[in-house]
Order: sequence, then structure tokens, then C-alpha cells
Amino acid sequence: MVKIDDFQEAFTKAEEEIHFAEMAIGCLSSDEDDACVSKSQPRGVVIPAINELRYAAKHLSKALKAGEDKSQIDEQLQRAIRHCVRSRLDALKAVILFLSRHFFSFTGDYKRLNIPKKDREILNSYRQRIWSVLESLAGYNAENTDAECENMRAVIKDLYTIYEDVEGRRSLYNELLEKMDKHDKVTLWQWIAGIAITLLLFIIARLFIN
Repeated sequence: MVKIDDFQEAFTKAEEEIHFAEMAIGCLSSDEDDACVSKSQPRGVVIPAINELRYAAKHLSKALKAGEDKSQIDEQLQRAIRHCVRSRLDALKAVILFLSRHFFSFTGDYKRLNIPKKDREILNSYRQRIWSVLESLAGYNAENTDAECENMRAVIKDLYTIYEDVEGRRSLYNELLEKMDKHDKVTLWQWIAGIAITLLLFIIARLFIN
């Protein structure tokens, strides 16, 4: 027999996960992030989780209207609790997707850079771990429980270590990229100067020949 206290506990946990997602994504976001994130508060990334709580409230309302029909009350409370669990999963999934997107955005920022072999190996290992996580997200469904939520928390902790590591590399990579750009500019000017000198010598030679 499901009790109203069970629903209240599930609903509270869902609210906490949504708040966690808002704070985690908001604190890690920059002004350059997608339109779904604005300054310290994300917009849109946790809407699926919030919608699940709306469905949970709908089933709670049905349970309250069921009167003395205990079987109907029990069924509606069970459905409400399942929606609360899905809400938690959606909130945590938003954080996972955000951290995954951050990694691929980071690697895209430095795709022109000739990254040292050791760094490439580390980044490739991160990429494989993230792809494995993203593939596993497809396995979450309506029958998921609190255990899956805890697993996703552990995944987020792992992804955050990746986030911290790649951010720690950013200043060094920016320096390397800046040096590369300066070298490319020098090379370009040398190339232009070489062409100009060649043309000048050609013109002088033609003048003497004539």
C-alpha cells in the first residue's frame, strides 16, 4: 500500500534534483553558452523534469478524488511517484548532457592545434567514456528507480572530473594556439614578401633586358 508520505518524499527528491541541475548548469555556464542558458540560471534544460512533476500532481489529484477506493488511490499514487522518479532522471540527464556538450565544445575549440600525443590519448579516453555514458542514457525508461538516479549522480561526478581537467588545460592550449597563430601570420607575411620580391626582381630584369 502506497502512502501519501511516499509521494511527498519522492516529490521532494525530485525538487532537489531539479535545483541541483539548475545550480550545476548555471554555475558552469558562460555568457557564450547556448540560448537555453542565461547568466546564472538555465532556461529550458530542466523543463522535461518540471513537466514530470506536473504529471505527478495530476495523478495526486486523481488519488485525492478517488474517495474510499483504496485500489484507485494506490494506483494513482504509484503513478505519481513514478513521474517523480522520471523527473529526477530528466534533471540529472540535463547535467550529463551539459557536461558532455562542454567536452565536445572544448575539443572543437582546439581542433586546429597540434596537441601533444599524451594529451591526445587522454582526451580520446575521455571521449570514449562520454560516448559510453551517452549510449547508456538510452537504457533509461519508465520503470527506472531511485537506484538509477544514484548511478547517474556517480556518472555526473565522473564527468565533472573530466570538466575540471579539460578546463585546466585551456590556458595552456590558448597559449599554444596563440603562438601557432603568430607563427602562421609571420609565415604569411614572409610568403607575401617573397612574392613581392620575386615580382620586383622580375620587373627590374625586364627593364634591363629592354
